[in-house]
Amino acid sequence: MTDKAIEEFLNRIELDYYNAANELTKLDLLTRDRTTITEEDIMQSLGTTRSGTLIDFYRALGRKQAKQAIEAMEKMLFADWKPLQILFQLTRFYFNIWKILLLKKAHITDNEIVSKYITDFHPNQRREFLDLSRYYNINALEKIFALLLETDQQFKLTVAEPQILLCNCLLKILDA
Repeated sequence: MTDKAIEEFLNRIELDYYNAANELTKLDLLTRDRTTITEEDIMQSLGTTRSGTLIDFYRALGRKQAKQAIEAMEKMLFADWKPLQILFQLTRFYFNIWKILLLKKAHITDNEIVSKYITDFHPNQRREFLDLSRYYNINALEKIFALLLETDQQFKLTVAEPQILLCNCLLKILDA
């Protein structure tokens, strides 16, 4: 496997040996007799796994890419994610971006942030989250948290389709 392929594989698999073994078997069948597995092979084989879709969603959110974020959200909904689960993932993502920004404001080093403060992410993804935080500021996150709260309330109080509420929330967030 190329270095990029290894990194992408680690970013996209569930963190247990059983799932990793299954995905490696799939990859072996896909690549047949080739001696090198590329990043494209990984994307083709693992592109629709739950964790792969989630990291794609996070990357699109982090880079404020509306089209990719909506596509990832649609894949999540198609894979039987509930709208409330996606709202939770949005909250989780932005909470961690907020935490990173506060730590940077407190002059904590990037290495210390990665090693001590954002440990709920896969080790290969921590530095990426640090990089994604540069697209945001504290003031924007205050607006984003207000939008997330508003959407949560709308889930409970309106008869509108949760998927539509979620899509509207996502577009407003990426515009904040």
